[in-house]
Amino acid sequence: MTAPLIIIADDEELSLLLLMDGLKGMGFQTMGCANGKEALLAALKRAPEAIVLDDKMPGLDSLRVLKFIRLMEPIRAVPVLLLVESPDKAKVLQAVQMGANDCVSKDSSLHDINLRIQRAIKAPPRPLTPMFEHLKYFFHYDGTALTLDVESEITTDCGKNLVELVRMLTGLMPIKLLLNMEKVPAIAASGI
Repeated sequence: MTAPLIIIADDEELSLLLLMDGLKGMGFQTMGCANGKEALLAALKRAPEAIVLDDKMPGLDSLRVLKFIRLMEPIRAVPVLLLVESPDKAKVLQAVQMGANDCVSKDSSLHDINLRIQRAIKAPPRPLTPMFEHLKYFFHYDGTALTLDVESEITTDCGKNLVELVRMLTGLMPIKLLLNMEKVPAIAASGI
């Protein structure tokens, strides 16, 4: 049986290495990332059991990374824990509203972080409503390109959902779009 994979993103190298080594010693596989974008792409390449994000990272901040995770099939339901300097009520509330499963103080013991990860992994998945009414899609990352694979028939409503999705991804990275042309009626193709 393979140990559960935990992806950890922290721009502070020493903190990242300590957390990775500590969780390895507790039976997890770990993958370290220097920023949120790396963590997001690593999760799309190989879905983890959980993702741990440092709250303050350069580039994409943890809340934007969390927003992208909750947008992207097949990783929408992966538990996400935020490591925060001081988990005040406002910060915790904001993180949970954005889709975080838990907030953990950076000062917490490794044992406490492990317990929270275990709890998040074992918790029943949150019911997720579809992001878009007319659009079924999946993301893939092969190490070089982020691909958006649209499985829906591209109707006018689906086309509008697709445009909204692509706008939400602005600033992340270039995306390849895969469409099955048999599912693209001429009227929808002219609207896209």
